[in-house]
Amino acid sequence: MKKLLVFMLAISSFAVADTDQDNQKLAENFCYALQASGNCNELNMRLDTERKVNALLDEPVRKPNGKYSDSCWKGLKKANNDKNLCTNAWEKFGCYGTETARLLQTNPFTNKTGAKCSFSR
Repeated sequence: MKKLLVFMLAISSFAVADTDQDNQKLAENFCYALQASGNCNELNMRLDTERKVNALLDEPVRKPNGKYSDSCWKGLKKANNDKNLCTNAWEKFGCYGTETARLLQTNPFTNKTGAKCSFSR
């Protein structure tokens, strides 16, 4: 019985660590995508995306000195240093993105027929 309890505690600790890593990556990706939406005329982030990300993280992603502030800064720095920001942001975070899909969509004001999507997990 003691071994089972230790095993269950080890598994639950691993699951929490994995979830925290996933949340840190979501915060980083969100902030990268947010920076891209401000720098790429053809990209747009829906107004409800940040609210949905905050709900998943149980804390505002952009909270000063918050749990995710370092990850957010990391994403902003990556975006600022990316020489192909607009292309890379769309590939990673667009409607069919390879990392965190649907953080970004095409800008409805500059591209009426482009891809539109809503973030969900």
